[in-house]
Amino acid sequence: MTQPPTLETLIASLREALSAGDIDTALRLGADARTRFPDAPAPLFLLCAALLDRRDSRAATILPLIERHPDYAPGWRAIGETLVRQGRAEAALVALDRAHAHGTSVERRRAAIARAAALETLTRQGDAADALADALHGTAEDAPLHYRRGVLLRRAGRGEEARAALHQAIDHDPRHAEAHYALGLACQDLGEHNAAAEAYRRALAIRADFHEAALNLGTALQESGDWEGALDAYAQAVRLRPESFGRVAQALTASPHARLWLG
Repeated sequence: MTQPPTLETLIASLREALSAGDIDTALRLGADARTRFPDAPAPLFLLCAALLDRRDSRAATILPLIERHPDYAPGWRAIGETLVRQGRAEAALVALDRAHAHGTSVERRRAAIARAAALETLTRQGDAADALADALHGTAEDAPLHYRRGVLLRRAGRGEEARAALHQAIDHDPRHAEAHYALGLACQDLGEHNAAAEAYRRALAIRADFHEAALNLGTALQESGDWEGALDAYAQAVRLRPESFGRVAQALTASPHARLWLG
């Protein structure tokens, strides 16, 4: 006598059907799961997220069913991430707020990262940076998050916080060239040209072809009064990308000293 499928086998079959793009089979398996396991949220959320991802209108028939499980964090996080990818940020935030409120520490971290992406889409850079703070847990894995948070804070005009976040990114990953470069930008915003120059130098030491770091090193040195150093950096930038000569000339002539070296 054939044994009835377990919830785990039904979910595995559902995943297989969705991976194969067999939506009709997936819908049949979803209906079977609802009949056999009416209180199980996982098949519902799995199917709903997949249909949403495909922009399949049949997702609308499942949405009322998943509303019966407001505290199923993995499902709401999956729905939220799908909506973020589709650019439906406001709807994504509703789902991700539920995931963050009811999830384990791992789910809260993943929901916080997705919330930051949704808020960034809405050009709420400061709120996105604050959302990322909830995803940090003090390990080397945090380096990309500190970097992203620093970039967002700078865009939000929170320069000192941006500088601190980027220092944390570098503390976790000293070879993160983009973090050194972003730190240079943050320091320049704050008028700290010597610190900015040092950050650009470190970015170039890690990535010798980092054109923007060379160009900005020139502007930082120029602002600090080191003309010879600035010209060396500008020359490096032009060697890396000859078409940037116009930007170098513009930077030089924009100086209060109006000094232009064409040699």
